[in-house]
Amino acid sequence: MELHSDEVVRSKRKTRGGADDDDKWECSVCTYINPSESYKCEICFMRKGTSTRKPRLNPQVVEQQQLIAQAILKEKDDDSRKKKTERVGEKLSSAGM
Repeated sequence: MELHSDEVVRSKRKTRGGADDDDKWECSVCTYINPSESYKCEICFMRKGTSTRKPRLNPQVVEQQQLIAQAILKEKDDDSRKKKTERVGEKLSSAGM
């Protein structure tokens, strides 16, 4: 029994993910995995398309992603400042001040 290259790829997809990946597609903009029936991404509404042209980004999605990234960075910065303050407080209390 000889397998053709496309059959090998299909069998790898089935064994790796459990289910057949042919019923899904990954958005090239936000990387969300969409059902194959969707012609637009369910998250960012980018068209599925098979074009090699660079997709036009939705400015609202870009702004939302930037705000989320800024909030995450601010939260990490606040956490690191809080930990630093706690360590300084511990050093002062252990030094008897």
